[in-house]
Amino acid sequence: MDFGKYKNLRTLIFDNVYDTNFCSVLDCLFTVSTKIRVLKLWSYRIKELPENIGNLKHLRYLDISSTNIRRLPESLCNLYNLQVLNISGCPIENFPTCVTNLVKLRELKADEDTICKLADIGKLTSLQELRVFKVVKQRGHKIEELKDMIQLHGRICIKNLESIESKEEASQAKLNNKQCLDELALVWNIDRGISSGNDDEVLEGLKPHCNLRRLEIRNYGGVRFPSWLEPQSLKNLKAICLENMQSCAQLPSLVQLPLLEILRITNCPTLRGLACLPPSLRELSLENVGIDMLPESWDGDHGFTDESSMTQHSRSSSKTSSISHMRICRCPNLVNLEQWLLSHHPPAIRFLRIIDCQKVVRLPMERFKDFLSLEYLTIMDCPLLPSPVQLILPSSLQELTLDSCGHLDESLPGCLHNLTSLTWLKLNRCPHVTSLPGEVLGHMIALRVLIIRDCGELRSLGNLRALRSLETLHIGRCPRLTVLANEEEQGEGSARLLFLHTDDTALVKVLFSTITPPSLEALEIIDSTELILFAGEEQLWLQGLKSLRWLRLVNCNNLQSLPTELQSLSTLRLLEITNCPEIRSLPEKGLPSSLEKLHFDNCHPVLTAQLQSHREMMKKSHNVIS
Repeated sequence: MDFGKYKNLRTLIFDNVYDTNFCSVLDCLFTVSTKIRVLKLWSYRIKELPENIGNLKHLRYLDISSTNIRRLPESLCNLYNLQVLNISGCPIENFPTCVTNLVKLRELKADEDTICKLADIGKLTSLQELRVFKVVKQRGHKIEELKDMIQLHGRICIKNLESIESKEEASQAKLNNKQCLDELALVWNIDRGISSGNDDEVLEGLKPHCNLRRLEIRNYGGVRFPSWLEPQSLKNLKAICLENMQSCAQLPSLVQLPLLEILRITNCPTLRGLACLPPSLRELSLENVGIDMLPESWDGDHGFTDESSMTQHSRSSSKTSSISHMRICRCPNLVNLEQWLLSHHPPAIRFLRIIDCQKVVRLPMERFKDFLSLEYLTIMDCPLLPSPVQLILPSSLQELTLDSCGHLDESLPGCLHNLTSLTWLKLNRCPHVTSLPGEVLGHMIALRVLIIRDCGELRSLGNLRALRSLETLHIGRCPRLTVLANEEEQGEGSARLLFLHTDDTALVKVLFSTITPPSLEALEIIDSTELILFAGEEQLWLQGLKSLRWLRLVNCNNLQSLPTELQSLSTLRLLEITNCPEIRSLPEKGLPSSLEKLHFDNCHPVLTAQLQSHREMMKKSHNVIS
């Protein structure tokens, strides 16, 4: 090949290279084409770079991501004009000794473990992005490496902070001079054992620039928060995320952070006090937090220390209180949420999740109708909730989940009457609900997903065919459910049902006798105790499933046989038979020729042998199997 004609080449891109001699081709190219500025090599077959890559003195952009290169040549250090180096997905074992000579390098894209192998990274003072820095107690990996990297942009996560011994050492990072950093995550090792007791001082020394917008602190073992967590130091802060703090008891006041929109606190069981919240807050998430009452929002009594904070605060205060997303999970000391929810402007709340709060006894049952923007409501594992006098939900609701919520389910089905926007309804472990009549379900014209599980007293459903938008129906562990609405009540039929999951084959038969949805793509029968599935004239219903692609029979311990007309399912792609020991053989007519995936486990030996034989036949016919 005549490489001379490529001597003025500026951009070179190779994609999906298959030639095992490719490195020698590159070697010839790099000898002649020394003016290359952009070089991209994408192929897992590429295992090395030629040493003469150092000839490319004008190279600005080098992308060898997702190749199989383990070693970078020493000559890479001669690429003094290199600005972008992408080695993501490469199993790099170590870097050339002088790689930090690449002082013009602005972007180093690499996996976390690869980055941490690079010593003296602080010499790359033009670097604009460093996603992760792991502190190690050895030269070239200490926190001081960050000192002169003032061009850093975007986000940085600093890990292994337990390796820092003092406030003075921490301050050597000079985070307060990195004005382009938007997000900062400060992380101690969660497996470090007993804290050395200096976490407070280390955190105090890691003061960021006032331009910071997001702050994350994880696995902090100190008892107090840093003095710089206040408006003069962090006036632009929009998000605070605190996780795994086992010693902090009180969060400082955040009310004077005028732009704060997100507050997430996770696994802080000793945190008993939260000060007032700023009116700018949009999202509040508390999980495994020891508080016994929620914090108040600013009520006008809190002063401001400077005119700028007061001006920005008054602007945000002129609007309606803005909390729209609220998640309270595993807060074992919370008892009463009613007053807090009512006093914090219900019209703004769109997402409300209350999960595993074992002592909660008060929610604004009679006032949920005033939450005019509420779209997503989940109440789960709150066993002490009483039966409401009246529960009326707003018509804005789109998703509703009630799961083990004490006596709250006694309001069913009455509270469902006006939910014309509802697309998702999940009722799980609701022992007091006995029926969902047609007059209720008929109003749910937008309902796409209906999940009912572990409702031991549920006896009847009605008007399922009126659910014209229904795509997924999941019914399980409802042993008393023996009656669906009669055929006259059913209406025209559900034309969009795609997925049906149940443990009751008798229910399937009753359902299919009035609804044989031609659109059904997946049928799962799990934990059924029935003996027979689709016998006699019921085979016609099965043949009516013209779109069925997925059939799963799991844990059907009593089921005696597979449907005799199974072979007629011409669109079936996946068949799974698991833990069905009484099914002794395949149907006489066999399985559909359309099958691509065949899964089976813990079946009768005869059936297992037949399925294995069929799988081998599928392999020979090149059907896809996994």
